Amino acid sequence: MVCKMESIASPVQDSDTLDLSNQELEKITRATPQLVLNTTTLLLDNNNLSRLDNIHTYQCLEKLSVAGNKLVRMFQVCKLQHLKVLDMSKNSIVSIEGLKEIKLLSWLSLSENNIKSLEHLNHNIHLEHVDISANQVLNLKGVFAKNERGYRLNAIKKRF
Repeated sequence: MVCKMESIASPVQDSDTLDLSNQELEKITRATPQLVLNTTTLLLDNNNLSRLDNIHTYQCLEKLSVAGNKLVRMFQVCKLQHLKVLDMSKNSIVSIEGLKEIKLLSWLSLSENNIKSLEHLNHNIHLEHVDISANQVLNLKGVFAKNERGYRLNAIKKRF
């Protein structure tokens, strides 16, 4: 699979972005053949999504925003191997799952959910920003990585 690479010089949204926000969607339809390789940014904010079925059909996603939905689980995102930016804020997610497989993830927002435990984020070595504000995090297992000087916060900029 060859994904169309996003142009770094392009400051405006173009055909790489599919904005389906505020459409009262209850499910995600499969990507059409044209969208499979051309969509690098998918915006699904403020809908009525409770599941991310068919999200894997958008094979070249680098940015996904599903803020303000009714999601309880997030494991379907593990199939998005090119993902760099993920916004799942303002949902009802209870645990972090599926992020271990997303090796390129650098920006993550899980604010305003029901997360009580942060685990396995130490596998995401490119993470620079994590927002878990407005959650009830009690366990930070897997957020800290051990190095020669002891333990350090796994990602550089974390907003807790």
